Amino acid sequence: MEMLSKNGAQFRTKTMEDARALRFSSCLKANPRFVGVAVCPCPKKLGHSYVTFNPASDPNGEAILARQQDARALRAATEGRDYIFVADDSGKFIWCMNPISGETYEVTSVDCTCPDHHYRCRPAGIQCKHIVALVSGAAPVRSWETAARPAAVRDDREALWG
Repeated sequence: MEMLSKNGAQFRTKTMEDARALRFSSCLKANPRFVGVAVCPCPKKLGHSYVTFNPASDPNGEAILARQQDARALRAATEGRDYIFVADDSGKFIWCMNPISGETYEVTSVDCTCPDHHYRCRPAGIQCKHIVALVSGAAPVRSWETAARPAAVRDDREALWG
C-alpha cells in the first residue's frame, strides 16, 4: 500500500512475521527500483514487522504524491461541507471545526495544526484536507457570532435575550 511519512512517499507492506519481513526486505534491497528499504517492528504484535520502501525514480514518487493529494482533495470535497470555518480574532489563522469528529485545528492557506499535515503532508509538500477545504471554499468562513451555535440554541438565546 502507498503512504506518506516523514520520509516522503513510500510503500508499506502488511504486517508479517519478522523472518519473512527480513527476507522480503533483502529482495527489495537487491532490486534497483527501490531505495530506503526498512524493516519496522509492529508495535501491536510481538514477533511481527512490516517493510517500508521508496520508489527509486522521481516520477514514481511524484505519482504517489499526486494520488495522496487527490485522496485528500476528495475527502475535502465530501467532508468539507460539514466543516465550520471561523476566523480567529488575531487574523492570523482560521479555526476549522469538524462537528462529526469533534476535532478543531488552526488552518491557513499553507499550514494546518492537524497531525496529518504536521507528520505527513508538510514534509511531503502536499496539503491536508483541511487546507484544501478552506482554499476551495467548501464551507464559508464565519465570524464567532454566527459560527458554532446550532439553530435551536441560537433561537432559544434570541428568545431569552432578544
